[in-house]
Amino acid sequence: MRDETSITIKSLQNKLIIGLVLGLIISAGLALWGDIGQIGNAVKGFGWHYAPQILAFVVMGYLGRFLKWQLYLDELNIKIGWQDSARVFFSGLCMAVTPGKVGEVLKSYLLLKQHKVSFCRSAPTIIAERLTDLIAMLILATLAASVVNYGKTFIIVGLLLSLGIVLVLQWRRLAMALLQGLENIPLVKRKSQLFRDMYESAYLLSRSGLLFKAVLISIIAWLCECIALYYILLGFGTAASIQVAMFVFSLGSIAGGLSMLPGGLGVAEGSMIGLLLSCGIDFTGAAGATLFARFGTLWFGVFLGLLTLLLNWRRFNLNARSD
Repeated sequence: MRDETSITIKSLQNKLIIGLVLGLIISAGLALWGDIGQIGNAVKGFGWHYAPQILAFVVMGYLGRFLKWQLYLDELNIKIGWQDSARVFFSGLCMAVTPGKVGEVLKSYLLLKQHKVSFCRSAPTIIAERLTDLIAMLILATLAASVVNYGKTFIIVGLLLSLGIVLVLQWRRLAMALLQGLENIPLVKRKSQLFRDMYESAYLLSRSGLLFKAVLISIIAWLCECIALYYILLGFGTAASIQVAMFVFSLGSIAGGLSMLPGGLGVAEGSMIGLLLSCGIDFTGAAGATLFARFGTLWFGVFLGLLTLLLNWRRFNLNARSD
């Protein structure tokens, strides 16, 4: 399958290691910046009775995103059992700390290795996931924007750009013209059929009916993550509202994603802390809540993905070379 994709498990492993190391550095930096002693005391005083609610909403968020993944596979007529689908999806979570989450193409790689599903056929699901996640978080931020007096212009521009991408994907004549233009580039010309196949999948995944369902699922899934942040803030003794949690989590996540840094590390944390400070949360509470939120919504998924991948390493036949 080397002609179809040059992706290797080793290259993905390298990206993952870089993300993990950067994550440790960012977490240590935040702790030092915010005074380890004060944050330590805040953690000791954390309301751990909120832990069940936090864990429940984090898990519901991941399950919602799995439901969207399954919706996309059904649309592309990729027929695999839900257990195999879950193994692939949750294994892909370990790549959330790669730049722009592009490492999540691991899911397409695993489909190729285990089920012989064409890489270019399934890879657009990753783009569709990111696009619907972006639209969902922009909608959540819009719904919560009434509690703050800034960010509205950024939200509107983001929504317009997202809808513009959808329109380009659905405007076949324009999309084909763009593809033909790209084929004039020597390096792209050799892969022209691959890009056309990927576009066909992207076209199916961006149709209005499916887009509406996917965005709705994304809103519910990411709302669960926002509610988890709300309970984390309560655990740190703040009086933040659910709207504040929605606004902070959504815009912080968007900023991290747009940075294209591994997992948005540094940018997402800094944005969330800054937004919490602007909403009247003290620095210790803001830093502690951000670290807890990122552990639940990022690192929990990464470690869950690593565990799933390692437990299914032989099943995925990852030690074998691609033909």
